[in-house]
Amino acid sequence: SMSYVWIENSMYAWTSSEADEASAHQVRFYYSNSTVTVDPGKKEFSNAVRCLKNSDIKILPNSSSSMPNYSSQRAFDLESKEDSLETLSRDDYLNPALQYDSLVDPRDGQVYKTTKIGHQVWMAQNLNYADSVRTPILAGNSWCYKDKPENCALLGRYYDWDASLEVCPEGWHLPSSAEWTTLQNKFGGNTNAGKYLRARLGWIFRNGADEYGFSAIPAGGRYADDPDDDTVGYLYLGGEAYFWSSSALDEKTAYRMNISYSSDHAHLGLYTKYFGHSVRCIQD
Repeated sequence: SMSYVWIENSMYAWTSSEADEASAHQVRFYYSNSTVTVDPGKKEFSNAVRCLKNSDIKILPNSSSSMPNYSSQRAFDLESKEDSLETLSRDDYLNPALQYDSLVDPRDGQVYKTTKIGHQVWMAQNLNYADSVRTPILAGNSWCYKDKPENCALLGRYYDWDASLEVCPEGWHLPSSAEWTTLQNKFGGNTNAGKYLRARLGWIFRNGADEYGFSAIPAGGRYADDPDDDTVGYLYLGGEAYFWSSSALDEKTAYRMNISYSSDHAHLGLYTKYFGHSVRCIQD
């Protein structure tokens, strides 16, 4: 039996993005609050249609499946760089609605929040371990954003791939590409996982809901033209999160997880080993 419901208190409109064989993403506006949601709806439903004029502007991949979070926290976008770097603490990026566990790194006493997702236990914050006496490979292979130590306290450190293999505390390890894939699959695979992994603030666009507490912040990365090159760039703060995996393809490249502001994908791809990326350890 067919019915017409919710007239005068909501609006449903179709997007062109399929969710699966039976459903497609629909946008919902409600009278009762200011949020706009994008959820799968059965294809046989009847929704409104709003057309968008074609233009030369490229639509970001999969951009319809998540709406930006325009909360007051947007003032704290990391992209507004130096200002927000000084006003926030690392814990501000966590989800206050969740109970996190914590890990004390016995090597330097630093505390990291941790979160259980499925059968995996992840660090919920980026590693900031720097002792190159105890771990000699760190000398010259680990960095802070813009080379300022105080930025490491907020964003964690960037490590090249060789260093990243040795920086996790005892009982923890750098996740393999298979372990990253397990995390993606918890959220339906790589096309959607970014939506669940992004922190609630700090992103120039598409802050996450962070219901599971992974709390990825867009710390960007350190880029160089070659391993000995001094002309380096610290790029993509506010827009991208990059995390090393322990899985290498060859002498020059290894897999890294990329979570971006530009879509809901969580992309496991290959990158040059001497680039500086963030590290999240996973429990043995």
